[in-house]
Amino acid sequence: MSETIRATRVIAGPRLWFGLLLVTHALAVLCSRGYFQFDEHYQVLELIQWKLGLTQAADMRWALGERMRPWLHPLPFFPLEWLSLHVFGLSPFVKTTVHRSLVAALALYVMSRRSRREPAQLALYATLFFYPFLDARISSEVIGGWLFALGDSLDEDQEDARAGVWATLGCGLVLGLAAVIRLHVLVCFAGLLVHHVRRGALRRCGLLCLGVLSAYVLGAACDAWGYGTFTVVPWNYVYQNIVLGKAVRFGSGASPWYWYVPALLRATLYLPGLALIAALLCQWLRRPLSRLSLITLPFVLLHFAVAHKELRYLFVLAPFAPALLLSLWRALRHIRFARAAAAGCMAFNLVLLLPAALHDADPEVSLYATLHTHKAPSDRSLGFVSDTNPLGPWRLHPSYYVNDLGLTGQRVPTPTTPVHGLLMVDGPDAYVQLRDAARCELIATRYPRSILDHWPSWLPPNRGPWFKLWSLWRCP
Repeated sequence: MSETIRATRVIAGPRLWFGLLLVTHALAVLCSRGYFQFDEHYQVLELIQWKLGLTQAADMRWALGERMRPWLHPLPFFPLEWLSLHVFGLSPFVKTTVHRSLVAALALYVMSRRSRREPAQLALYATLFFYPFLDARISSEVIGGWLFALGDSLDEDQEDARAGVWATLGCGLVLGLAAVIRLHVLVCFAGLLVHHVRRGALRRCGLLCLGVLSAYVLGAACDAWGYGTFTVVPWNYVYQNIVLGKAVRFGSGASPWYWYVPALLRATLYLPGLALIAALLCQWLRRPLSRLSLITLPFVLLHFAVAHKELRYLFVLAPFAPALLLSLWRALRHIRFARAAAAGCMAFNLVLLLPAALHDADPEVSLYATLHTHKAPSDRSLGFVSDTNPLGPWRLHPSYYVNDLGLTGQRVPTPTTPVHGLLMVDGPDAYVQLRDAARCELIATRYPRSILDHWPSWLPPNRGPWFKLWSLWRCP
């Protein structure tokens, strides 16, 4: 009987965790609309819009003119966009749901594959709260990270099985595709090569490099098709961002070398981020020449050294978080209260899991979805009381979502200024003014209305060049 129970637990465990992964990722695909950072949108969907002739180069970011973005990144999403334009006429929100599902499917496959070697990783993939949100992003960091994790998993399996030439070339091709889509992945690949050199597997190093080179040849062909002329995108990227320093000038500026530490802690509400930082330090100090250290340490050091920093740059390493945390657990499990601390950290992640899966990635796209649903034929403008034009955030033109609306943004001084038609305001104070005036009809809010009705006065809404607590009204 005891053997039967133990066998049932062994089978049910992975099924339970993978079932949780499927549920949370499905929710994120359906609910987590939009982009974490606007590059995710403009280097994919707007680039495709430009290729299809649906937007002008003048409305694109400066990176288009410098040919900095690899066309291999948006290529998987291009067929649906082409078919929608010429055959189906799909809503942008239907198309982006399909796009998110492709990335989530890739992530789930790699999670399943990496967990075969170490089944305990599956539980961490299922419970770490940030995975559903990240895996619903079509960014180069997320896709490049999962492709590299897939190549690393293939390489580790082939290392044990002494794979042949074609299998090794295929592994190198996967690693190369990751590096084409996200150039920074080359640093991780260099660490992997050091690992093989230390083993004396020089032949394997050569074959992997040949596979990576073939991926860059494929990428160059895609770029020639996308831009209509031959260009070397990796060099364009390095020259513009590093040599000319445009990443600092056009981005958020230079940050101190330690910026990622507080940024990671804040973004994860401290506890998960603290565990991840401890896992990285433990891995590097205890096993500095291990495969995992050689992949992660050079990548982190590079991004600490580069002046321009954004948290998304570290998303490439997200697939390796379970392996790092398990390594930390093995080092600390004999310490008193270690089990209680691990259980507490897992419970904390489980509490955050559902909100992270359901939360939209940015407020703009949720507003566009509402406008597509509630816009009347007579509506020609959108009044807004906020720090930025919602139809052109960051002084950019998101043609993918707004071209079909036929609306122009019109700044309004105060919420009580007489406006005819659609009006968007940001923040609980403006919402309360319009609610109490009872002149305009409330159409929708980003969050449930009860949150704005009972917003505590001691909690000021986060301000900046974006809007987060929008409400949409129709005024007579």
